[in-house]
Amino acid sequence: MKLWTVWLDYFATGEGRSLMARIAYAETAERAREGFEARFGDYFAQGASVAEGVVCNGVTERLFAPSALEHLQSLSGQAALTLEGYYFFNRG
Repeated sequence: MKLWTVWLDYFATGEGRSLMARIAYAETAERAREGFEARFGDYFAQGASVAEGVVCNGVTERLFAPSALEHLQSLSGQAALTLEGYYFFNRG
């Protein structure tokens, strides 16, 4: 199994935004997306991006502390782990 990051930056009307991410082990990218779907739903999973490893990007860096992402990287292959986060705001 490999560590995967699945993330989504979702916005529709410009008044709100939803940031979601899940970092966990899976056998394939599709299995990683399925784990994201189980947590956040099929609608959001359709637009999510998937990459192998612990990804540091605009979504994951807003949801998780840098030390948490570094710690996950250091534990890769050494511990069972799952990190999930969701942030929603609407200005309307």
